[in-house]
Amino acid sequence: MDDTVSGHTQVDGPTEPTDLDKTEANKSLVRGFLEDVLKGGEYDKLTDYISAETYIQHNPQVGDGLEGLGVFVKSLSEQGLTMVYDEIHRIIGCGSFVAALSKMRLGEKDMAVIDLFRVADGRIVEHWDVIEEIQPKETWVNSGKF
Repeated sequence: MDDTVSGHTQVDGPTEPTDLDKTEANKSLVRGFLEDVLKGGEYDKLTDYISAETYIQHNPQVGDGLEGLGVFVKSLSEQGLTMVYDEIHRIIGCGSFVAALSKMRLGEKDMAVIDLFRVADGRIVEHWDVIEEIQPKETWVNSGKF
């Protein structure tokens, strides 16, 4: 994909974890963000989790910074869509990188989500994600996404 809102691709950015001693704290921060904000809808807590100074976004539809995230959420609302995380299946991490495997509801569709966050100085500073619709259970060949 050449044109993204932020100008970043889904594969650029740092790849080596740092702050290996902060793995558990970073996993806890990401879990709090997912539970409080994306699952609980407490958007007033965004700056408790996401850096107000630096937030790099790799989702092609979302701009950088808290403003970019706000514009994206507003555009969903204008389309009559809500985005709510239903279940957080697993959180794994290594130092500054934390990944979450979750199920969210986007409008009327169930979606499988893998979020990858980079954490620095106790805040989320970078985000990548992959989102795919979960097909109806009767079409599953195996145990499904999770």
